[in-house]
Amino acid sequence: MRIVVKDPGEFEQALRDFRRKVQEQGLVREMRRRSHYVPPSEARKIKSLRARRRRTR
Repeated sequence: MRIVVKDPGEFEQALRDFRRKVQEQGLVREMRRRSHYVPPSEARKIKSLRARRRRTR
C-alpha cells in the first residue's frame, strides 16, 4: 500500500486516506487477531461460541 504526499500541507488528507485504506483491507483486525497465540482448542471453542450466538439471533 502506498500513499504519496505531494505537498506538506496535504499531510492530514494523506493520513485520512491511509487510515481508510488500512480499514478497508482489514489490517487492524488482523493485527489484533494475531497479537497473541491462541491454542487450537481455544480457537475451536471461540468459533463454536460465535456460531451459537449467530444461530440464536
